[in-house]
Amino acid sequence: MKTKRHFFSRLAMCITGCFLFLGCHTGSNTETIVLTKADYLDRIKAMWTAQLVAVHMGWDFEHKPAAVKDISGYTDNRLKAIQVNGGAEVDDDWYYEMVALAGFEKYGYDMTVDELGQQWLDYNMGTWGSAFYTRQALLKGLKGSEAGHPKNNRMWFTVGNQNRSDLYAMFSPAMPNLTAKISRELGHVNSYAEGTDGGILIGVLESMAFYEKDPKQLMKQAVQVLDPSAPHRQCFEMIISMGESGKTWQETAKAVEEKWGIEYPGTNSAVWNAGFAGVAIWFGDGDFLKSVNIAYQASDFSDADCQAANVATILAAMHGSKALPAELVSVFNNRIKGKNLGFMELIAPVDENLDTLAMRTMRIGLQVLQANGAKINGENIEIPVQKSMVTLPAERFHPNEFTQWWNPDWKLDRAGFGAPGGGVRGVRGGTFLDGDILSTYPRDEIRGVKLYRTMTLGESPKLKVEVAADPGRKWKLSIFVNHKKVFAQLVDGGPALEWPDIKPEEYPQPLHEYEKSAAARKWIPVEINLTGYKNQEVTIRLYQDILVRNGFPGNAYWRNLTVN
Repeated sequence: MKTKRHFFSRLAMCITGCFLFLGCHTGSNTETIVLTKADYLDRIKAMWTAQLVAVHMGWDFEHKPAAVKDISGYTDNRLKAIQVNGGAEVDDDWYYEMVALAGFEKYGYDMTVDELGQQWLDYNMGTWGSAFYTRQALLKGLKGSEAGHPKNNRMWFTVGNQNRSDLYAMFSPAMPNLTAKISRELGHVNSYAEGTDGGILIGVLESMAFYEKDPKQLMKQAVQVLDPSAPHRQCFEMIISMGESGKTWQETAKAVEEKWGIEYPGTNSAVWNAGFAGVAIWFGDGDFLKSVNIAYQASDFSDADCQAANVATILAAMHGSKALPAELVSVFNNRIKGKNLGFMELIAPVDENLDTLAMRTMRIGLQVLQANGAKINGENIEIPVQKSMVTLPAERFHPNEFTQWWNPDWKLDRAGFGAPGGGVRGVRGGTFLDGDILSTYPRDEIRGVKLYRTMTLGESPKLKVEVAADPGRKWKLSIFVNHKKVFAQLVDGGPALEWPDIKPEEYPQPLHEYEKSAAARKWIPVEINLTGYKNQEVTIRLYQDILVRNGFPGNAYWRNLTVN
């Protein structure tokens, strides 16, 4: 018997409090929906299966040029791969949920984020993107609740939680406030702020889909779960506004790309990929093929298969297995199979029957539902519907804030999100921490990144800093004291790395490239005598300029910045 205070019980108390505050009642007047266990099980299985169908259909458009016409099935190569495999292939879009489900079975329906982190460790999870950095953090001894934080995970703003909160919605149908609370808490294992918000919003859409059948009303209601300052909410409200004003889906998708794709340039960034899912929901008219095709065609170099899976899973929650084309489902032979996830061999090879997976999910879901006020009467489940959306407190972070952990005496301006280790290969850098090293890349390539502070100097002041660039990359360091430039130097990372096993037109895995580049990094010590400004209050500015002649731009690396 557990002695810890139950996580879901805490959520239930919190949500009940929120409803009382909003003037809603939890007594006999509360609206309920009644699901039969058979209907609940069917929708759960459909939600698992919808991901498989949408991802396998869109695999060839993931981080690549978009589709240009509607597709109705799998490519010949993909279909052959499924048939040879004997079932759906293992992919991170559902494997992480499968491991989390095993965690709920191990730790109980009230599994905490720290327990989820241990589950990740036990399964050696973390192949790409934010998941890779979660694994690195866990291996260093950090807890699951710390592993997704920006100071520990440079991909905190990407799609990890956005693609994996389907499981939480399966556990909490028609209880979107509960779904949101679970997704924020457990999403911190590999995400924060935008990254976590994406999972919250998608999970809420799926939970609400158990009772709301109008996709447009669904979006209008679900978006209220996020604070008005949240980029995901602003993106969805833009889609809703454009849709209601008569814009086409193409015009709306273009607007999402131009506003949010520039801000978050990584192809696996959460906000703009959720935006394309939102476009597909609004303009897809609840039709499976129409909706996923909008997602595949919405933008070049996006996480197209994942955003299609988001909308497909929402439709599956809404309508169950009848939402999915039977001919696309049957090819999976009712199974998920595989021994590898990308380049990593799985500790526990997968050979999972979808009926068994759905039944296991329902067992945990019934426990969650009962703990939060649902009643099970024989084959019927009476669920108190949470129709009044509780807006979560804002969770925000910007790359400019990294100096608070690196060197709090200094401030940072114009740092960009970038894409450090995910999506398209060879993309521009990003701003993040790596131990005592600050990596920067500008949001605005014209004005660059600025590190600065105002201080009163002593009798014999000196500025010291060590800087570096990646092999094959260059940037220019300029240092100003007040209005005078006192130093300028090209920071050259030297010859580019050689990759003899990779074709010239291809790129290595970003994670491997970063590790090899870090090992080859050459630090340049900079020391500037500031005695000409002794005992004066001065403003010191250090600039990273990436637009240098005959140079390939890249990250600036900084360490040991002091003035004494």
